[in-house]
Amino acid sequence: MVTLSDNRRALTMTKTEADNLSDEIAKIQLRLEQVTIKTEREIQALKDRLKIEQAPLNEEIAEKMQVLDAYINAHKDAFDTVRHRKTAMAKYGVRAVKNIKISDPDAVASYSDEQHLALYSTEIKVDKTAVKKAIEEGHDVPGAQLVSGERVFCDPDKKLLDEVRK
Repeated sequence: MVTLSDNRRALTMTKTEADNLSDEIAKIQLRLEQVTIKTEREIQALKDRLKIEQAPLNEEIAEKMQVLDAYINAHKDAFDTVRHRKTAMAKYGVRAVKNIKISDPDAVASYSDEQHLALYSTEIKVDKTAVKKAIEEGHDVPGAQLVSGERVFCDPDKKLLDEVRK
């Protein structure tokens, strides 16, 4: 036999012990909030530093790319048959590219439907609030049911949580 749950400890627990346990949980939750806030601030500081350090490098790349672009455009004949040049550290040249620009999504969808092509996708997202309301109004919504129950919770005091978040 496998034991899934044993409530003997809970049955012998006093209100004071439960109160103390909830305070311990709240202390841990507050420490978790502190660690989360501290780490999120450190991450933001790193992201800010990254932007600062990237800016001059991106600017230098952009300037040099303009010069290389001008060179390639001035010597297009050199890139007619051999589309690129390779150096010890890089490859540069001309690439053929294609991109699709959709100016009228509705026209694409209509054409797709007429021609039985799969040119677009749709996602069905059920509005749970509307389904709940319909069920509460007496509708029997297939594939949905309203499930009631209880949820055990332990939340730290709001004032303490606000202090941690400062």
